[in-house]
Amino acid sequence: MPTIGHLMPASLPGPESRPSPRSGPTVLADLPNALLRYAVHQGLDRARVLAAARVDPRALEPSEGRVLHADFNALWSAVEQQTGDPDLGLSFATSGVGEGEYGVVGFLAMTSPTLGEGLARVVAMHPVLKEDAEVALRRDDRLAYFEQRQRGRTPWSRSIIDHGFATIVMSPRTWTNGAFAPSEIRFQHRRPRDVGAYERLFGCPVIFEQRTNAIVFEGSSLGLSLRSSQAELAGYFETVARSALEKLSPRDLPTAVRVAIRDALPEGDMGLPRIARRLGVGARTLQRRLNDEKLVYRDLVDEVRRAEAVTLLRSTDLSIFEISDRLGYSETKAFRRAFRRWTGAAPADARRALL
Repeated sequence: MPTIGHLMPASLPGPESRPSPRSGPTVLADLPNALLRYAVHQGLDRARVLAAARVDPRALEPSEGRVLHADFNALWSAVEQQTGDPDLGLSFATSGVGEGEYGVVGFLAMTSPTLGEGLARVVAMHPVLKEDAEVALRRDDRLAYFEQRQRGRTPWSRSIIDHGFATIVMSPRTWTNGAFAPSEIRFQHRRPRDVGAYERLFGCPVIFEQRTNAIVFEGSSLGLSLRSSQAELAGYFETVARSALEKLSPRDLPTAVRVAIRDALPEGDMGLPRIARRLGVGARTLQRRLNDEKLVYRDLVDEVRRAEAVTLLRSTDLSIFEISDRLGYSETKAFRRAFRRWTGAAPADARRALL
């Protein structure tokens, strides 16, 4: 993510940015362009990398704004093969070459008043960065979890995941003058033979072959002030980010809504106006776009609650009361009724069956 000295990159997407006319999930063009800068910095030939990845250079022009995820993944594979670096994602993240690679979302995060607000904005605006991923920020009594889940059928490479998490850890360290420190890093991919680079970078236990990719840290860290906070700039970046989010095609909206609902569950307010504000759009605009998709907002809330309920029953020791509260129910009996409606079973019976 960016540093305070690079607040106005030439490639910052503005209102004129438009989605790629090609089909498939896309990523912000700044991401693959930063990877290519790193490749050249390592002595690789840019044209040779593009040829190996079979990516048309015109697809990476800043004016396009978006690049197909399939092309982005192919670029990672080509750079990894040509550098021979098994820890490419970590090496790139620590190189300092990728300034501004997270575009307006990165700048919005770093100019936020606190770490919690910055990460919440990353979650809300994440579709602007990548359409092939969902992220969530949740917390329990003591710990906070920044989680990432994949969308789509094309699997992520280890390098992409490593790079993203390394950047998410390193940026808050810089923004908080070193006060941020993760407690644990969880990766879905297999444990590599040598984990030395992981341990040196993250400075905490790193575990592999987990059910989700997650950065675990003390919940109190969410209140850390950011030395890069600038309210006026944050307002500008939020306007630009909202505009970029609005320009994403309707097929991307359901995922953004589900993520916003999941993040709002502990607060107990999943009303459409609240979720619209989280997404940076008006309530009428959100309702219209859901109608265009033939989606019922109440059904999306039910869908998210059901998925989270199953996850919490299966993977935590939280009581039924605590799970009910985590899902935003004012009464446990309301959660029990909803769960039986979803599954035909009581929560306690489902937990025994899931274990």
